[in-house]
Amino acid sequence: MKDEHKLDLALHKLRGQSEAVFSWGSCEIALDHINLSAGGRGSPDSLLLVKLKLPLFNEKVSVQIPILIEAEKAGIDAAIQDLDKFTQRSLQGEPSYLSLPMLVVTGSTAGKTKSEFRNIKARFEIKEVVLPARL
Repeated sequence: MKDEHKLDLALHKLRGQSEAVFSWGSCEIALDHINLSAGGRGSPDSLLLVKLKLPLFNEKVSVQIPILIEAEKAGIDAAIQDLDKFTQRSLQGEPSYLSLPMLVVTGSTAGKTKSEFRNIKARFEIKEVVLPARL
């Protein structure tokens, strides 16, 4: 519980948004934190949501990518069990924290929007790290 609280405090400090400027324009970057351990689900303990908005063909295209974060003293193998719980919940209708854009370039009409859910295969790059003692 102590480790989860330290993790929550560290992730809370990462929240914020900024703008990245490129030669072709700018995009908005935002970081947000969801503490899943507080609701009792806790698999994983937290999500760091990376949100990007970038201009493409005169449209603001949004992407949201979750970074799963688990406080797990037992290591990677135990954390993978929580990853399995998280992915199973997402297949059973839990909120989707991953949002990928799709643009349809049409001939003469434009403006329609839809939101669709699909199951996709994803690779998770899992790495053990140490939370700095000083936050």
